[in-house]
Amino acid sequence: MNTNKNRTMAYFDVFEACSETGCPLCRLNQRASERYVDSVLYEMVNDPIVRAEFAAARGYCNRHAWLMPEGHGRSLGIALMQRTALLAVLQVMDGIDYQVPGHLLRRIFSGNANAASSLATHDLVAALEPQTGCPACQHEADMERIALAALLDHLNDADMTRAFEKSSGLCLPHFRRALALIQDEKVFIRLIEIQRSHLERLRDELSEFIRKNDYRYIAEGFGMEGDSWLRAIGIVSGEKAA
Repeated sequence: MNTNKNRTMAYFDVFEACSETGCPLCRLNQRASERYVDSVLYEMVNDPIVRAEFAAARGYCNRHAWLMPEGHGRSLGIALMQRTALLAVLQVMDGIDYQVPGHLLRRIFSGNANAASSLATHDLVAALEPQTGCPACQHEADMERIALAALLDHLNDADMTRAFEKSSGLCLPHFRRALALIQDEKVFIRLIEIQRSHLERLRDELSEFIRKNDYRYIAEGFGMEGDSWLRAIGIVSGEKAA
């Protein structure tokens, strides 16, 4: 990775996210999704391309769909977008006749027609599936790649190194993705060193939390390790979506 690139907006986003608790890339993903949904509902509900993508995706995935009502003045935008998805679904339903799935024909001829006819047509089921990925997920993935590149491109930058060292480290899913992008041995070694330090510190905090849950030591009270069990969920599996 080239460490001599100019500091971009993505650099400062990562730098700032490192000062927060939890995986900085997860935090940036959450913000990217929130901003994307905001932008669609306030600025792009009448954009034919945006609406076509929304319809083809059969709406957003569950996680991003429930970001939509988390704000004020969004009801009209939500109504417009959801109607777009429902119109696409109704159009599909209007255009397909009932068909018994081919692999069930044997049941009909064997006298079990009721069981076969109770199942939805294969073509309709396929047409109701999302025809493309969730647009919000795609936007989040694009922003994630930019943020990961900013972190890796500047990991030998003294300021970024200090910020990353003071952070909670990457969650395991983002750690794997970062490793897959590295093309420089020095960056690889630096990332491994810092990430190992974060994981070892969290391991030690978990061990101390477990020790203090022993009745013999519980009177000592908890310090920073008190919420280590909760932070560990975010580091192992990724931070909880907003």
